[in-house]
Amino acid sequence: MSTPAFADALRARRPLLGCIVTQPVPDFAELYAAAGWDWLLLDLEHGLLDLADCQRLDQAAPALASVVRVPSLEGNWLARALDTGVAGVMVPRMQDAAQAAAAVRQAKYPPLGERGVGLARATRWGAAIPGVVTEANRATALLLQIEDATGVAHADAIARTPGVDALFLGPFDLSTSLGVPGQLDAPVVREAVARVRTAAEAAGLPLGILAPTAAGARQAIAEGYTPLLVGADLPMLAGAARALREAIGDA
Repeated sequence: MSTPAFADALRARRPLLGCIVTQPVPDFAELYAAAGWDWLLLDLEHGLLDLADCQRLDQAAPALASVVRVPSLEGNWLARALDTGVAGVMVPRMQDAAQAAAAVRQAKYPPLGERGVGLARATRWGAAIPGVVTEANRATALLLQIEDATGVAHADAIARTPGVDALFLGPFDLSTSLGVPGQLDAPVVREAVARVRTAAEAAGLPLGILAPTAAGARQAIAEGYTPLLVGADLPMLAGAARALREAIGDA
């Protein structure tokens, strides 16, 4: 069940180490909690999850904060995801201030937004409506992901949209958008990243990033990024399986 802890830590820019979950396996959430991670990104954009899976994953690991990455702004996804009781939502492919404002309308209750009050897990099925609704705009986090050239061009306006809690960089999609797929150190990518960092800092927002290796995560923390996503369920499993088989050697 969502608490203000994640949103408060996010705004305080404390390092928050997270992993991506793409599979509807509650045991994965429990394993991440036992390993000491801070948060999970429940991925509706690329994974095999639905909203019921997200609620079950959040229930499986109450010590972790869960953030749902919605597939799009269409269909009231943000409000529906928050009704499951998760700590926040992330919106991919954010391109301009109009989209940012639309995300705020879905994710925040009045007066910031237009989110409807549902009889769902987030409100203890209606029993806690007054308190939950009063605190929800502070207690739930809205993260907007910038991952293409258009989003970079409008990063300042996106960051200044009232109700936005953090920006998040998608470096692989960003590099692809800029014509250098996977070349994260290319000058054009570094310039785009710097522009988004400047926009976040000017607006007083934390900036997160995907850092898929331990070394990359340590560097990102040193550079002031938070929150971070460091790995995903299936790549971690694949890497562990491959490393163990290689360690055994020829049979």
